[in-house]
This record gives sequence, structure tokens and C-alpha cells, in this order.
Amino acid sequence: MADIPLTIRCECGETHSAKLGDRVRCGCGRTYDTAELDQTRLAGVRHSQAKIRLYITFGLLLMAAGALATYVLWGIRGVAVGIPVTGLLWFRLIGPVVRRRVFYGAGELPTWQLKGSKSEPEP
Repeated sequence: MADIPLTIRCECGETHSAKLGDRVRCGCGRTYDTAELDQTRLAGVRHSQAKIRLYITFGLLLMAAGALATYVLWGIRGVAVGIPVTGLLWFRLIGPVVRRRVFYGAGELPTWQLKGSKSEPEP
């Protein structure tokens, strides 16, 4: 299971970075437990993460296939040309089209309001 990064904004104005399941203590004394978050709503977040990893993996496999194809055709000099050409092809031409499809709806990821429990700050 991949870690889901979270940003916690305390009522006092401080911002903290955490991962799902962490307990965060703010300087003002409030404690936020991210394990309380609704696990069923996190399925969409995990699905988005899997699509992003698949996009990156596919791009790297395309570059490796391009390097292998140019090696077979032109030897070691072909690899020196094949990797940059397939990288440019993927990240400049094909990549933006795929990225639009992969990241579509990324702005619709869920937000939660955690209630911080007030406790005494540690010395």
C-alpha cells in the first residue's frame, strides 16, 4: 500500500506534512490523528496514485524499447540517439495527451476537516 501524503493546516496557521496514519502534534498543542480519516473515500486517491505510477512506468518502458530497437538496427550509436528521441517523443508529444487523461479530475480529490484535540505542549 502506498503512502498518501497529507497537508495538515492547524487552526493556529501552522502547516504540517504527514502521511496517512500519522499523528501530528502542532506547536500550539493541538494533536491531529490522520488514522481517523474515512478509508472508503481514499480509494479514489489510491486509484489516482496507481494511474500516475503506470504513466511513469509506461514512459520508461517506451524509452527502453526505443533504445533496444535502435541498438538492434544501428548498434551502440543507435542507443545514443534512441534514448533521447524516444524520451522527447514521449514527454513532448505523447505524454501531454496521456497526462491530461491520467490527471483528469485530480483537482477533485477529497479534503477533510480533522478536529484537533487540545493538549498541553511538551516541554
